[in-house]
Amino acid sequence: MRCYLDLPEHEDTMSEVLKLEKLENTPYMKARLTLDSVYYVDAEYTSHAYKCTGCGLVWDRKNLALSCESHGHKPMWRQLYGGYFENGKHVGGAEYERRAIRREKR
Repeated sequence: MRCYLDLPEHEDTMSEVLKLEKLENTPYMKARLTLDSVYYVDAEYTSHAYKCTGCGLVWDRKNLALSCESHGHKPMWRQLYGGYFENGKHVGGAEYERRAIRREKR
């Protein structure tokens, strides 16, 4: 038995990424470990904002803007690292929520 799906046709164009303004970032990062404690410091760095031309979403990382189209141009998605799936649940590893900074006109 064969099953055919009627999928909507889509344009064969790929969204592009535009480099925008500089961003000042200050994450709270782990600096060093000792035998019984962990020290954290504020680490400042400068990066750029990147815009997906397909939908106008602006991201703080270029790779997120590049993968915006493959995630359906959603302003937020979950990204899983490491670990494994057991009974449909992600076990171990880390889970990050990727969020767009804003949406601009295309």
